[in-house]
Amino acid sequence: MTNNSRWIALLGLCAAMAASANTAYPERPITLVVAYPAGGSTDTVARKWGEELGRQLGQPVVIENLGGAGGMIGARKVAQAPADGYTLLLGAVNEVVLSPLTNKSAPYRTADFKPVGIVGASPVVLLTGMGKPYRSLKDIAASGASGKARLSYGTPGRGTFQHIVMHALATRLKTDLLHIPYKGGAPFVTDLMGGQIDLILLPTVTALPNIAGDKMRALAVSSLLRLESAPALPTFAESLPALRDFDFSIWAGLFAPRGTPAPIVERLNKALRDAHQSESVQAFIRASGMATPPFGLSVDGAQRYLEADERKYRAIVPRMNLDE
Repeated sequence: MTNNSRWIALLGLCAAMAASANTAYPERPITLVVAYPAGGSTDTVARKWGEELGRQLGQPVVIENLGGAGGMIGARKVAQAPADGYTLLLGAVNEVVLSPLTNKSAPYRTADFKPVGIVGASPVVLLTGMGKPYRSLKDIAASGASGKARLSYGTPGRGTFQHIVMHALATRLKTDLLHIPYKGGAPFVTDLMGGQIDLILLPTVTALPNIAGDKMRALAVSSLLRLESAPALPTFAESLPALRDFDFSIWAGLFAPRGTPAPIVERLNKALRDAHQSESVQAFIRASGMATPPFGLSVDGAQRYLEADERKYRAIVPRMNLDE
């Protein structure tokens, strides 16, 4: 056998071994990193889909909550993990898209992740405390125009989705809102219910149970259409003429490290699509107000959705004072 023949045979063997490994995937448990503490909206979604993904893949999906730095610690772990499909991120817009745009010291870029599929998109609900006098977005606009003390709003931190959307709202209403950044979601929810702040935004998955329990009052939802699960709740767009195209959604998706082999990504995407069809996930979607993203559940659709969202926020972030 000539040297060239040996090399060809060796390359063929390596390719066959790689194909065999990819076909057998997964052969051991998968770690699904959530870049926030347990109990939040992203964690809730991760546990629901993780359970179904484990059934589809035939291996346990172990949730690892790795919070801190606005989601960057958990996201960094996945971005720097081996690209073998065994360390994944249930990521949201904050850590995947916004942190690299708003934080120059972010230890990764959006391109360091390979989208497997966007699990679902959810509008956010503008909420106030039950002890506050505000009943609608018109009340918020009128309060700002009256020259009284600024209304305050809480967010999980500067440069987060909630901060950017509230900045966009204040700009549209031509009012001045006081930003109170927190180190996570739970503290600002507590302070809203205690009357220390006036407004917050929450994804529907966490907002709707609080509304149903009369723990906080909903003012508007950030989708262009009303929610099927809360049809009495008006949209931002129909509340005031200045907000007629106001449309923001927070999303969650499954991400692998950049460079993960295409057969593994496709295997994960198939499991994700099959999990999406399960009755338990469908019931969760109906109850939480989540929606299938406009580009669908495919790998290509996830990539296009990610790129569109990144363009959207690149147009907003430079106009913000992130120290406000």
